Amino acid sequence: MHHHQLILCAVIFLIVHASCAPEPKGDFRFLGSDEVVEGKALTYVYRPPSILGDSAVCNLIINDELVGGLQAGQYTFRFLPPGKTRFEAGGTSSAFVTVNLRENHQYFIRQTWCLRATGFHPLVDNMTKVKAEPDLKLCSYIEKPKEIEEIEESEEKQE
Repeated sequence: MHHHQLILCAVIFLIVHASCAPEPKGDFRFLGSDEVVEGKALTYVYRPPSILGDSAVCNLIINDELVGGLQAGQYTFRFLPPGKTRFEAGGTSSAFVTVNLRENHQYFIRQTWCLRATGFHPLVDNMTKVKAEPDLKLCSYIEKPKEIEEIEESEEKQE
């Protein structure tokens, strides 16, 4: 019996130790004031690392302008004009949030995925700096996310 308890303790130790493994760190940093474009809104758009929907990718569209698809653990930023701005994660299903951007302010737009009965669906949220920062620290910068081709387009190209 003592032998089984020892094995059980070892297994529990390994599980606890593995779950406490340090998370991967990204290269995120807040832009310095000398890098900010005056009169624009600095908008960080990010997709935190996640097992849920990790392989699912969809295009990010800002006011009808295609930015590209962020992979899990990536972020990008844009200097955008003030005013109402629509951030959309589009694909076979889409989600969006509209934010009234103010000049010389920072915004944090998070794209995640949720699992519903019909499959994975994107979510887009306007986050506070305090809530966004822990996720952003795990993300790495990508200047130009790759455009994700629509499923219909890729099927047509194969014919």
